[in-house]
Amino acid sequence: MTAWMPWDAGSPLSNVQMTQGFDVRLGNGASGGYPAPHTLNYVIRNADVKERFRRGVPVRSIEEVAGQREYPYPKSFFSLAAEDILVYWNCGGGGYGDPLERDPEMVLQDVKGGEVTIEFAREVYGVIIDAATMSIAKEETEQRRTEMRAERLREGTV
Repeated sequence: MTAWMPWDAGSPLSNVQMTQGFDVRLGNGASGGYPAPHTLNYVIRNADVKERFRRGVPVRSIEEVAGQREYPYPKSFFSLAAEDILVYWNCGGGGYGDPLERDPEMVLQDVKGGEVTIEFAREVYGVIIDAATMSIAKEETEQRRTEMRAERLREGTV
């Protein structure tokens, strides 16, 4: 994700946006891996970033930024004022290998390292992590993965 703000540009900046679309997945996964995340571009009008900085409050996530979100068309022309932010969520590459085959210990390390959340570990990898002890609930993980595989068979998404 990239976000930029004209800050004190003095006058609105013009932007020409030439992208693929609002929700385009550009990278397939390999060997059972999921496709790349989607691309998404939007503008936060009248963002509160400068006010946060004045108060000494850092921005740790774009979701924290207050302001009105606009979603310009993929091929469009628009302007940015000094209080606006242009946000680009660009896709990366697709995954490699079936997420349900990933070693639960590796998933736990990703959670501990802040790479994924406990919820993501459960929903994508089928790994149940006890938040209090930061350990894998082995029986629950096996059960969750069995349920996820059964769901794939029912839906025809093996």
